[in-house]
Amino acid sequence: MLWNLIKKELLGYILEFRFGLSAVLCVVLALVSVSVLRGDLAYKRENVQANRITYKEQVKEYGSYRELERRGVRVDRPPEEFQIIFYGLEKTPDRTAEISTGGMPRFKGDPNANPAVLLFPVADMLFIVGAVISLLAFFFSYDAISGEREQGTLKLLLSYSVPRDQVILAKWIGGYISLMLPFLMALLGAAVLIVLWEGSAFTGSDWGAFALSAGIAMIFIAGMFSIGLLVSAWCARSSTAITTLLLIWVFFALVIPNASPYIADQVSPIPSISRVESEVKESIRGLNAAFHQVRRTYRRQHREAMRSPEGRSAYWSFIQEQREKLRKQAMTEEERIVGGFERKLVRQIEVARNLS
Repeated sequence: MLWNLIKKELLGYILEFRFGLSAVLCVVLALVSVSVLRGDLAYKRENVQANRITYKEQVKEYGSYRELERRGVRVDRPPEEFQIIFYGLEKTPDRTAEISTGGMPRFKGDPNANPAVLLFPVADMLFIVGAVISLLAFFFSYDAISGEREQGTLKLLLSYSVPRDQVILAKWIGGYISLMLPFLMALLGAAVLIVLWEGSAFTGSDWGAFALSAGIAMIFIAGMFSIGLLVSAWCARSSTAITTLLLIWVFFALVIPNASPYIADQVSPIPSISRVESEVKESIRGLNAAFHQVRRTYRRQHREAMRSPEGRSAYWSFIQEQREKLRKQAMTEEERIVGGFERKLVRQIEVARNLS
């Protein structure tokens, strides 16, 4: 009996127009997404290689290690291969870091980057699953029970000796399978494009991550479809069910993820980067002042001895020792301040992650 009910639900979904529309939409979005992000990855690879050569030539022009220490070097963050599927932090413009002995490494954004890109979501698999397919889950389930109640077929079905739990289970299995078919077709199309790309550098661990993310997405879609079925069972009319589900989707898909960082900033605040840098500079400035005070005190106390070569040699040995001590103290202070900032940052990220 259960299998017959599942087959009825499955055939009902597959023969509907929304199934074909969803299949076309998912496959087209997946293929376009992978194609666009593949081109973006190739461009970033070429850019990183060209920048490495440029930075190397710049270092050669410095002419001395002292100049290299003062002006530092530039290092580019290489692009992530997995951005073809999930764009992640590749959206941030800070790809080039300047590293010198004068302070903490600083990221330099690309001045030619389009700032409007940061305002819009990237159409990767995260967007397809989190926004598009989650909405399709509600689109598939909103009238699964309320629609049949309005048509009178639900009362007819329950007039037979069919347990209600089997009816609900059959609707869930049939609807979920019909929803998974477009999603699996989209995943298959994306995987084929990655395999056929000559520049693909996907490793076994990347494919493992691809499979794991697909499994987690299927669990997420199952949860969204279950919510849709629950609301459909609660509501007497399909119009009420779809309105309620749209409000739920806006709250879960838009409000919570976007509000979580702001809520986390209030719950677990962190100082700004400029404030941390100022604190580091103030601390190092105090250490430098203490160093110069020690040097002046030494010169004042050993003024007579410094007139001899042995006294001057002892003075320079003392200064070298104090400079090494100053360097270690500066590194310790910088690690203490930056480490405290990083711990606060990790706590804030954890709060935002738990909320979203």
